[in-house]
Amino acid sequence: MTETYASLDLSPWRPTPTTISPEWRDFITMVVREAEGQPKPPYAYVFNVRYDARRVGDQLRDWGLPEPVVIAGYLRSYDETLLSHVTLPGAEKVYAHFKSSLHYTRYIEEEQLANLLIPPYPDLGALLIALVVHYQALCKLKEHTTHQPLAGKLLDDVQSAKRTLIHITKRLGLWDFKRHIEDIAEELIHPKTFLEDKQRYEKIFARDMDKIESLRSIFEHFCQEVTDRPVHVVWTPCGVAGLKRRTQDTHTTATSQKERLYGFDLVNFDVIVPVFYDCYLAMGALFQLGTLQDRVSDQIAHPKPNGYCHLSFGLSLDPSAQSLRKLSWLAPDGEVTYNCFFQIGTKVTQAGVYYGCLNEKIYALYDESQTARSDVPSMHSINSRSTWFSEEGKMYAAIKDGMEKAGKLDEDDITSNPIIVYDKSHNHRPVRLPKGATVLDFAYKLDPDIGSRAVEGFINTRKSELYNELNAGDIVEIRTARETQVKAYWLDDKYATSDKAQAHIRSLLKQELHNFRSYELIREALEFYHYPLTLEELDEELRLLVTRQKLGTRQAYLELLNSNGKDPHTPEWAAQQIIQRRAEHNETHTLEVTKETADLIPQPLLGDSYSHPPRLCGTCQPIYSKQAIVAYRGRNSHELVAHTLNCSHMTRLNDEQRARLIPLQWQYRPSAFKVAFFVLAEDRRGLVLDIAKKLRRRHCSLLSINADAILKFKKAEARFVTELYEYREVAEIISDLKSINGVTSVEVDAARTVPYIYQRIREHQQEKPIQLQDEHWRDRLSSLGPRSATLRNAYDISRPASSKMFFGRESELRYLARELCEGSEGKAVVLYAPRRSGKSSLCKNFLGRHITPPAWGVFYSLQGATRFNEERILRDMAGEIGASFQEHFNRPAPEWDALDQSDVQICFRRFIQRCLERAPGSRLVLVLDEFGGALQAYADGVLELRFFTYWRELLSVISQVSLLLALPTSSHALLASEKFVNAFSFAQNLPMPFLDQASAERLLTEPLRELRVLISSRTVHQAVQLTGGNPYYMALIGMQFVRLLNAHAQKQQVTDEDLQLAVDHIIEAGGEQSFSYYRQELHGELEPRILDEMLEIMAYSKHTMISLRQLTKNFGMAEREIRPALERMRNSLILDEHVGGRNTSNPEYTFKIELVRLWLMRNRWLLQS
Repeated sequence: MTETYASLDLSPWRPTPTTISPEWRDFITMVVREAEGQPKPPYAYVFNVRYDARRVGDQLRDWGLPEPVVIAGYLRSYDETLLSHVTLPGAEKVYAHFKSSLHYTRYIEEEQLANLLIPPYPDLGALLIALVVHYQALCKLKEHTTHQPLAGKLLDDVQSAKRTLIHITKRLGLWDFKRHIEDIAEELIHPKTFLEDKQRYEKIFARDMDKIESLRSIFEHFCQEVTDRPVHVVWTPCGVAGLKRRTQDTHTTATSQKERLYGFDLVNFDVIVPVFYDCYLAMGALFQLGTLQDRVSDQIAHPKPNGYCHLSFGLSLDPSAQSLRKLSWLAPDGEVTYNCFFQIGTKVTQAGVYYGCLNEKIYALYDESQTARSDVPSMHSINSRSTWFSEEGKMYAAIKDGMEKAGKLDEDDITSNPIIVYDKSHNHRPVRLPKGATVLDFAYKLDPDIGSRAVEGFINTRKSELYNELNAGDIVEIRTARETQVKAYWLDDKYATSDKAQAHIRSLLKQELHNFRSYELIREALEFYHYPLTLEELDEELRLLVTRQKLGTRQAYLELLNSNGKDPHTPEWAAQQIIQRRAEHNETHTLEVTKETADLIPQPLLGDSYSHPPRLCGTCQPIYSKQAIVAYRGRNSHELVAHTLNCSHMTRLNDEQRARLIPLQWQYRPSAFKVAFFVLAEDRRGLVLDIAKKLRRRHCSLLSINADAILKFKKAEARFVTELYEYREVAEIISDLKSINGVTSVEVDAARTVPYIYQRIREHQQEKPIQLQDEHWRDRLSSLGPRSATLRNAYDISRPASSKMFFGRESELRYLARELCEGSEGKAVVLYAPRRSGKSSLCKNFLGRHITPPAWGVFYSLQGATRFNEERILRDMAGEIGASFQEHFNRPAPEWDALDQSDVQICFRRFIQRCLERAPGSRLVLVLDEFGGALQAYADGVLELRFFTYWRELLSVISQVSLLLALPTSSHALLASEKFVNAFSFAQNLPMPFLDQASAERLLTEPLRELRVLISSRTVHQAVQLTGGNPYYMALIGMQFVRLLNAHAQKQQVTDEDLQLAVDHIIEAGGEQSFSYYRQELHGELEPRILDEMLEIMAYSKHTMISLRQLTKNFGMAEREIRPALERMRNSLILDEHVGGRNTSNPEYTFKIELVRLWLMRNRWLLQS
């Protein structure tokens, strides 16, 4: 080592505490003493807590700030009038700092970033006082909250302060202080998560402290030996809040799919050298100890505008390097990679990185009142050779140059764009953005074309998502693709916050949306049902549709939509959902229509003799809601006609006729709906005219009519669509039209009527169901062709449904695909539902149809595992994983026996890690079906609690594993109990209902259709009502249908009578195996007693719904005692709860599955056993 540097001190720079004169010290003591017990001014409180002014002053003193600034900090929470008459030296400066700090405090509270982030500052000392005041207020607030989460306005205030304080600290280069602000704010906002992270943080450092220090010493001595220069190496930890950031950092082991974070991932190794020339020598020396990660960030040649001036890079250590061989914990086989992050600079630049404006010269540059800027050369005038052997290099020039560039920005409104970041691709050009701006906002600010093609960003050389928020002073770089990358979730998930960026995204999405052929298919389907929409209306309806039904983005949905697909990916389904939503919206907002429109119709004031609204007079045409109106009915007419009082027809009436006038009032018209009709009649002249006359007498709009003559048979067919306002009008129109001479049949045209409207029509006319036009048995049977004499029974209740027999569950499948297959890390989901409701079918079909590369799935059932110990289960599970791995990737799986067998959990974890290492970038989705079997094994003492806590640990270590646990509702209650709640709190719960109406109907009808058998829609509807949509019982009924059909080889239709026979057979054939599992779904003694009592009441009352009040009366128990059991059975899909009318405190209960109720009525022993 050269003698020139022998006595050089390279220890890290620290601020020198400020010395306060005795006079001011005595004055501060006097003020504190006199203020005791006195009311404090409003500015002594932040976040409604009183901060400690002594701590404020102490921190400013430790920062080595000018004495007036420190004194103003000590006096910050006291009455300012005490300072106005002080004659001590520097009193005017103290008072000025005091007053200015009040302004800066208000700027922070109101997020007026323009006054906080654009140097030079009128009073930098006052800004630092306000900064410390807010930090100390956060500390005080933490003492008051004691780990309780914040809420309401206080939470919003703390989040706002956090954002603003981080902006300020980054702008001023206060990296060390920024770390403290992040930690205290995170502890207040997310106390539970922060506590977990802190424990993990401390555990990592306790484990790896000695290793970190050993490496520090090796780095220091190795650099000194190789460079023959003095080198000092220190390590600086990140904060607890930085743990997550380091986990996601491209330089950490977390992204390499290692088992865990190490202490080296949470520290920076700061290498301090005498001059900049030595920085590159030290970097060359360190490169001999490992492999460079990513790239070197050279901020010596290109310093950041806030003064950051160093070399930074990541290094993967090479265990075979001579200097590292003595470290026995470094894995020589490369099984574990240790990565270290380095920052190399001089003592001056290291001080600039961690303490920023606390450096005396940088402070002078930022403070407007000082003239230090004139002594600093500009970047373009600095001789690079002169900086080669200096300590400060271009650091001060970069700060000056950055402020000058920012000052030249020609933004009109600084207030709306206060955040200045720097474009790395254009020589650190400053770009001004609004607060809350993201990486994508930055890209669109550069150029809309760059924004639309953006893929990812780099913030201060670290890879970043497009939605990450930018802080003042960040250096940003955008990576783009050749094609447009705009996605709908850019808007939904707030990837961009500026109006300009959002407008560009919205415009491109609309262009892309309208190019889809499926978009036109939906428009055509809507027009088919006579519901035309504008492009803007359809865009909005599609957005609402995919949001409500959880179908992903509009673009993704339209890509999957086609005419030959299955619901919900058909244009007909989409059109029907849109029509239904608009109708429901109109029904809800009927009273919000303008009162001056024709949405008002006249109604008689007296009596109920006239059920229909009067027809409006064609002469006076009353449509104005403020007009007084009356109705007149002639002696021989049954129709009322509405007139205004000054109508010519009214003025001609005599006294006798006037006596028959009926007063009317305006009422809001109900929301309209459209119904299609089909009329079959004898062909004759004037038929269409007679139909139109009948419709004219009713208050409906005829939207379209089409009539065809069948000359061969002298028949006529007419189809027309009307807009109605009441469902009862349908039957009345049918009745009116049937009275026309020659009309033989009038039916609702189900093909051209929206299904939900048709369903409502049926509900209003249940006593006489409307026959569908397409249910003419003879015609339909002739088109089917003959059936086989013996039908194969496609309904199999003994095993999970195949893909051909799997219907519906689209929302659950989408949820599982999103949670388990998307995102950067795997997740866990607990799927629960009653036994025999299709959990296994859902799991198997999810693995078979919805998992695509790079994800791969494994199905493992724990149904027979009640007698297996942990080693047997994990070994068998590993066998299934290995077989699946070999099938998916066509390569051998790791050998289980070759792994360490000391602990089966470690062995299983390493097995999965080896699989994932052999298939980089893949995601394992592990499905554990019948997880209730494991819980039973625990209850029997076969499994220990560690088996259940293991899964949380596994997913925390291996980020590319997702877990799906499927279990019955009764077992889920145990999983959510106090004993297991912590073990599975990391997993999302997904309750699974029975099938929806449409899916249940398909489960019954489609297999029959393939067998060339027809079933009445009424029969299908009744079957769904009997089973509640339970797929097991729907399949059970289907099995009985096939049995009946095979007994009658010529039979090709299934009717209500067949359904009754099937139900009777199920109930009477002693099918305990189909119902006995029900007992396992019940908890304790009370729930079977409740069901038994309900059956008893139903038996003698003939009612199928039993009220809460009746149950409490029969049991002699209080409502609070019986209500929890009823609620649990409702959640378990055993009971249905009905709350109707005004009496919401007395709900009624019935069986969710009517078929179960019928069986239990005959087999009460099941509940009594």
